Amino acid sequence: MLGSSGGNNIEELLVEIQEKLQLQEMQSVELFGQIEAISNRIKKTKSKLGVHRYDAFGDGRSNLSFSIAILDEYQTGIVLTGIHGRDQTYMYAKKLENGQPEYTLSPEEKEAVNQISMLP
Repeated sequence: MLGSSGGNNIEELLVEIQEKLQLQEMQSVELFGQIEAISNRIKKTKSKLGVHRYDAFGDGRSNLSFSIAILDEYQTGIVLTGIHGRDQTYMYAKKLENGQPEYTLSPEEKEAVNQISMLP
C-alpha cells in the first residue's frame, strides 16, 4: 500500500477513493430521480379494475348488464356500463378525475368504483 515512494501513494489513493465516492453519489442521485419518475408513471397507469354485474330490469332472467371501472391510483379513469335488454344493449362511458365523475354515477357504477377502493 505504501509502495516505493512512501506517503504520496496513500494520498493519491485517498484522493482516488474520494473521487469515486463523489461519482457514486452523483449516480445515486440520478438513479433516485429516475426511480421517482417511474414510480409516478406507474401510479398513473389504469391498473385498478372493478366489475359489477347485475339484472338492470329486475325481471330475474339474467345478470347480463354490467359496470366496469378502470382507474389509476388517483381514482382517475373511466366507468363503462352496458345495460342489456331483451332487444338491445346500451353502452355508456363516464370519466372520473380524482374520484369525481363528470356525470352522476348510478348505484351499480358506484359499486364498481367501490370495489377498487377496497383493493390494497
